[in-house]
Amino acid sequence: MSVDYCVIRVAPSTFQQLQGESRVLHDLMDAFYSASRSQDSSQEVHSIDARDLYRGLRLGVPPVLRLLYVDEFTTSLLVDFRDESSALFAALVGWGTAHILMGISYGYGEVNYYTPEDVRQIALQLLHYPDELLEARFSEYADTFRMGSSAYFADDQAILEHQRSFAALLRRLYEEAAQDGDFVLLLTM
Repeated sequence: MSVDYCVIRVAPSTFQQLQGESRVLHDLMDAFYSASRSQDSSQEVHSIDARDLYRGLRLGVPPVLRLLYVDEFTTSLLVDFRDESSALFAALVGWGTAHILMGISYGYGEVNYYTPEDVRQIALQLLHYPDELLEARFSEYADTFRMGSSAYFADDQAILEHQRSFAALLRRLYEEAAQDGDFVLLLTM
């Protein structure tokens, strides 16, 4: 069983609708997925799904990023589960720092969230998270990462680029959410 993570930014009005109403989250996720799979070019896509890369689809970066779906391999490139204090851990997983959205579950359990103030703090932490730490993480586990990605990535540089691009996307999602005063939801899928 693989464990993936999904980070979604929502406006305060949507967050209010979510409280105690799980159907709202299901409808929101359905809308994201239908837009990303639609052949209708007029339908705006606001999401990126790392799994599309493995399906052979080109990952287009939307003008506004509202949902980032990060598969288990990409998560392993970004997060060291032995260090729950890192900015990337807080931004993607959030165990121990995010609040629980009571009564709402999706995927593998309860939905966690960050308030707009929390989002601003995490966005600032991500801004100051050095890329060198990501590269050091790759170097420490390079053999494992190579084995896990041999079907998708030609070499270490391609894996590193994947790691950097998803770290940048996570930063971008939080920066945009902070600018707009949005909440961020964390789902385990």
